[in-house]
Amino acid sequence: MPKRGEPKNITFSLNKTVNLNTLNDQRNGRLHFRRIPDISSRPIAARKAAQSTAPARKAASLVYQSISEAIETSHEPSLKYRLTEAVHDILQTSGDLKPGSRKLNAAQLRKLKKFRVYSQRGITVKTKARRTKSGIIEVSIAKPAQQIPAGITYLEYRAVAISPDFRLSGSKTILSNAFIMTKHDTMPELVLQLFGPCVKPALILLEAKAYKLRGGNLLPMEHPLHNAVDIIEVLKAERKVTAKRKKRTPHWNNMMQMEDPGPSSSVI
Repeated sequence: MPKRGEPKNITFSLNKTVNLNTLNDQRNGRLHFRRIPDISSRPIAARKAAQSTAPARKAASLVYQSISEAIETSHEPSLKYRLTEAVHDILQTSGDLKPGSRKLNAAQLRKLKKFRVYSQRGITVKTKARRTKSGIIEVSIAKPAQQIPAGITYLEYRAVAISPDFRLSGSKTILSNAFIMTKHDTMPELVLQLFGPCVKPALILLEAKAYKLRGGNLLPMEHPLHNAVDIIEVLKAERKVTAKRKKRTPHWNNMMQMEDPGPSSSVI
């Protein structure tokens, strides 16, 4: 077991005594030295700034982790910083001015609409997302072939719904089926469906991914200049509809007793 000691005077072979601000460790018969870390206290302003940015970092980290699980973000290193900055700006505009108590709620999520996951390219076609009565989320894309950049022939569309829960630090993700089209398609509208019960607020992302044909196989292009992912809509929570309580009908036996009270007893 290594032995740790307090800083002391160390005598070297040159018969010189030097007072070192170090801690000595004795391992395998040898003395090893390491410098004692300096204890520094941050100013009050720095601590208040850290308290105000902590909720933004926590909320942005949850959204970033949810996006990274569904979409490739390794070639976009600035995503987490931009997302944290956007969430911090949202919390700064909230009414609560007490440091450290600001928390991102469902209503403030709507301000993340039109946020670009890939900074170099975004969705340029008209899109619309809605939740049907049956709970299915439909993403409509008008003239989807116009999103295909120059020099690209194949493009894949995919929709992603992310429902973060900041209270439990978790999220639910729903993916749609991918649809690949060419630049020669004249489809007026493309509708992607997201199946799955999702009644909480949800971030709807649309991914446009470019492909190239090589050796008879379609290979995805990871270059961010050709791909785009945007938060096209933020859906509100679905209100729970409670069915009206039906009036209870009396049991047939009780109805018979009400109609036929039986022979009346008279006292003579």
